[in-house]
Amino acid sequence: YQIVKDIWIRQAQGRLLSSLSVRPRVVCDPARFGDDETVIYYAETTNILDQKIGGQTSVVQVASDLMDMSNKHNNCPIVVEEDGVGGGVIDNLNAKGKAPKVFRANGKANNSERFGNQRAEAWFGMGKRFSDGLVEFRHKNMSRNDLTTLINQLTIPRYRLKNGRIFVENKDDIKKRLGGSPDRGDAYMLLDWSYDKVPSLIGDDIWWDEDEGVPSYEVMSVL
Repeated sequence: YQIVKDIWIRQAQGRLLSSLSVRPRVVCDPARFGDDETVIYYAETTNILDQKIGGQTSVVQVASDLMDMSNKHNNCPIVVEEDGVGGGVIDNLNAKGKAPKVFRANGKANNSERFGNQRAEAWFGMGKRFSDGLVEFRHKNMSRNDLTTLINQLTIPRYRLKNGRIFVENKDDIKKRLGGSPDRGDAYMLLDWSYDKVPSLIGDDIWWDEDEGVPSYEVMSVL
């Protein structure tokens, strides 16, 4: 019932993919409770290039940190998980004129006959891409401790079937086995989910390509 297997991550650590286009984005899984982490990652492909990780803080501060990270990396798009306190972060970003891409964990999946919600579809999509060799996992700027923590959180979630549909176990159950909230794993899932939902940068002069008419990265690899 493991969604992302350790061997797939080890293989991705030694992989270079020339086919990955550059899609800069900042993703955030905001802390929900006292010992949870607010995780902010910046990536251009599937590799984390910058991060800011802290404890629970105000939605105003999280929105400010996201704006700072986005501005640091050429005003790139921001992606936020809405569930929990994420709604407040999104409201603050909208008020500042920086409308983020929104992920709704409990929202309806694109393939609702197979997946119970968007969270399950996104986690399975990521697992499929790891298993198919479509992910690089070469976070050279990350400490060994941060990398180990991220890998542990990516490989611990399990899935279950309910009425013929796939669900990922809830965070409370994961916390019991992990000893903490899998916030970094969820943030990396957002990074993966958002890959085809932001524009790509092409050429030395850096220009946006919206990829109109290109089939979804997620639909192509999951279904």
